[in-house]
Amino acid sequence: MTFIHHTKSVFLTTMVIGFAFAGCGSGDESSTVYEFQEAPGQPDINANGTESGDSNDGPNTVPTDGLDNPEGNNDGSDGTDGSDNPGPSDGNNVGEPEPPVSSGAGILGAACTQNSDCETGLCFTGMPGGYCSKVCESAADCGATGSCWTLGQQDRICLLNCTDSSECRDGEGYVCDGDNTCFPSAPSGGSSGGGDASGEGRGVGPGAPVGGIIQDFSLMNCGTGELVSMQSYFQGQQAGMFVLTAGWCGACAQWVPQILDLLQNPNVAGLKVAFVLGEDPSYAQPTQRYCQQYGNQNNIPADNLFMDHNGSDSFTTVFANMQPYVTADGSFGLPFNAMLDPETFEYIYADRGPGGDINAALNRLLAP
Repeated sequence: MTFIHHTKSVFLTTMVIGFAFAGCGSGDESSTVYEFQEAPGQPDINANGTESGDSNDGPNTVPTDGLDNPEGNNDGSDGTDGSDNPGPSDGNNVGEPEPPVSSGAGILGAACTQNSDCETGLCFTGMPGGYCSKVCESAADCGATGSCWTLGQQDRICLLNCTDSSECRDGEGYVCDGDNTCFPSAPSGGSSGGGDASGEGRGVGPGAPVGGIIQDFSLMNCGTGELVSMQSYFQGQQAGMFVLTAGWCGACAQWVPQILDLLQNPNVAGLKVAFVLGEDPSYAQPTQRYCQQYGNQNNIPADNLFMDHNGSDSFTTVFANMQPYVTADGSFGLPFNAMLDPETFEYIYADRGPGGDINAALNRLLAP
């Protein structure tokens, strides 16, 4: 089964990325309009803004992959393939009678194969080696050692809190991530990001793949509360970009200002960005009022900020029309970036998608 990492951003690191704009009049750079680069002295980040095993799927390697973050969608709208959508115990059917918990059962975060292995009563088999947990509504349900998270399924589950990876199952690939919870580390070789060759993922869901034509769809604008056609929104531009974000996402809070700064550069005058908010700070459906507050806090113009949540899952509309690209275990992170050609509505780039990187995609679209 695939583990869909939807709202907890662990695989992305919160890195500061700088933009370098190459001159357009000399040498081999004549066709380069801009280039996303790491800020001097900054550690290498993946395409989504995360480092291995961090929190908040953020842009990694500068917008090259800069958008890591397709968090898995349960019904194909959030990043999973729609058919996957594992429940909290992945086949253990929470709510049905379970066998008695055996003596010496695992504590929160322990390895398991079935619910009876855990004193918590739930074995979440969507993580490597299983993970003893329980369904929760808030951190209070998880006791003094745990906290409550959404991991791409309807129910939230408890994760073990930590301050160091030695408190986790580090011998099994678990680390103490940026959210101070024991969580699987990012896969080696390009953990969370967009389209670099080492980190390329697989497309999931019913939407168009990179290279395909996206059907028009509408999102609710946070300023007006009205649905806006994306074809109309991007009409007349050279490049269209989606930046998917959430109120709880720390990496997004660092990524959004960089995108806003980029938009001030005259070399990218043909780029238009749609910021899409999927969840509030509590991992819940955002209200229009909260969306407006989020925009004010992050200096996002109301005309450029949208919401996408169907009451159960976030980014359902976006991912029903555009495939996210996930790792082998079905995970992706936020922020998630995607690009399209406004004239044809061809899907040009997605974090972790096939072929090229975000720099190449943007330069291609902005080329004279």
